Amino acid sequence: MKAPLYYIVIPYVAMFALAYFTARSLTPGKTISHFTTARGRKSRTKVPMGVMDKILIIELVVIVLYIIVDFWVFWHVGAEPSTLTMGFFAVCGGENGFMAWIKTRKEQERMRKWQREDEGNPEDYQEDNTL
Repeated sequence: MKAPLYYIVIPYVAMFALAYFTARSLTPGKTISHFTTARGRKSRTKVPMGVMDKILIIELVVIVLYIIVDFWVFWHVGAEPSTLTMGFFAVCGGENGFMAWIKTRKEQERMRKWQREDEGNPEDYQEDNTL
């Protein structure tokens, strides 16, 4: 006798909800809090959402949808499409690796720019656009 489909789906939905609400309670908003006011409280300014953040949210939604469809296929066919799963997560991992590489390059360029500005030779400064 097969177990009903909701026995499979409910634990994953519960885990996702628990992780989501835990993350929301620990970080109530993406803020910049480097500067303090005269009273000692940190000033909180909202940071606009970047393109990479939007891509990560879309990717999270697509992964959750893929997992649900994968469970549905497994439920009705009785076998997991392992090659499709491997390819799907390889593409997601490659995309995340590429975005991480872009982020580290941007941070390196920003640090180099700050270092050149701190040296005090603005005439020698040329922006490096080799990304």
